[in-house]
Amino acid sequence: MDFIFIAALDYFHIKQKIFCTVGFDRKLILTNDSEKISPLINEFHINQIGRLEYNHLLSGRPVLYVKRKLIAPHSMEEMLLDFLREVQSFCGEMWLWRDNSINCQQAFALAVDMEALSVNCLPVFNSSATGEDVTITVEAEEFHTLIEGRIVQFDSFKERTIPKQTSLRKSMGRLNVGLYHLQAARNHRDLGFKIACYCSFFESLFSTDTAELSHQLSQRIAFFLHDEPEKRVELYKLTKKAYAVRSKAVHGDNLDSSVANLQNLAIHCDDLARACLLKIFGSKKLYDMFSNSSKETIANYLVGTVFGIS
Repeated sequence: MDFIFIAALDYFHIKQKIFCTVGFDRKLILTNDSEKISPLINEFHINQIGRLEYNHLLSGRPVLYVKRKLIAPHSMEEMLLDFLREVQSFCGEMWLWRDNSINCQQAFALAVDMEALSVNCLPVFNSSATGEDVTITVEAEEFHTLIEGRIVQFDSFKERTIPKQTSLRKSMGRLNVGLYHLQAARNHRDLGFKIACYCSFFESLFSTDTAELSHQLSQRIAFFLHDEPEKRVELYKLTKKAYAVRSKAVHGDNLDSSVANLQNLAIHCDDLARACLLKIFGSKKLYDMFSNSSKETIANYLVGTVFGIS
């Protein structure tokens, strides 16, 4: 039994018509060509999802879809959720390219040869670093170059959205735990809590003990990313300010005195998270270490980085 799994992407505009493959193992098709999309949706589907949703899919927005066989008679819902996770993985890839609020409101599973369908969504709605919805516009050629040159896929976004009790298990590795915090940061519109989630992301990667945590994280990230002393000092100071916001946000204090700086600090955290991941994903050694190594191994590496012996 064949189904089309399909979802439109909001706040994302590709200037020219496009038809290409993206996603895990390049199995998803991305297109904004209504002539390619409309044959996938028959009258039964239109009557069930409504004209508004049908027009949304054919509006010129980029659409992701894939045709798949049901792996079991009652597997449609789970396969639709897996597709939604793949869509979120794609949104994560786009964030690595640049800050954005590309979103998928919902996805549909449309039966090809029978009258059946389903609709679902994930409890995720990405926002930009400033907590706003920002439409990203790109040339088709630039997008092709981006997809061909990508260095990573966000495997953690394919994990179950609602884990059994908790995802904070040793088998997850600190990198994947960090990506959960990153997704939470991108989901928040409140900049205080957004910054707090970014700081949790940094802790997941760079913290190995609780002593002088604000200083420790700020220093380690500064030395991890930069060789120039001036850039290290600037990053160190901004990250400490962000961590001060985090402390107030999670300990019940107000942020009245920090409101004027929240937007700049949120942008700083977003840029910092992206830079850390790009460096980690660009090195197999770093990727393996942050994914699988012990706390002691990571601590020794980071201390060595600060003291120039790594």
